[in-house]
Amino acid sequence: MTADDIIDALYRGSWTNDDLVKISTAIIDARTRVRNRNIFNLRAGDKVQFRSQKTLSNYQGVVQEVKRKYVIVNTGVGIYRVPAEMLKVV
Repeated sequence: MTADDIIDALYRGSWTNDDLVKISTAIIDARTRVRNRNIFNLRAGDKVQFRSQKTLSNYQGVVQEVKRKYVIVNTGVGIYRVPAEMLKVV
C-alpha cells in the first residue's frame, strides 16, 4: 500500500472522530519511529538531504551535530536545525 492509496482511502471513507484519532495517533507513532531510527543511525560528517517546508527547496548538507530530536546540518549556504524525521542519508 502506498501513501497515495492511504490518502485516497481517507478521502473516500466515512470516518468517525474516533477513527481519525486512531489514524492520527498511528501517524505520530510512525513519525517518532522514523525520527528515532535517524537519530540512532546519523553521525557527524554524514551527508544528508532534506526539503525545506518554508521555501520548498531541497538542500544537501553535512551533519554537524545530532541532538535528541533535531540534527544540525551545514548546507554550505547556511546552518539548519532540522527535525530528524525530515532527513534522508545521501
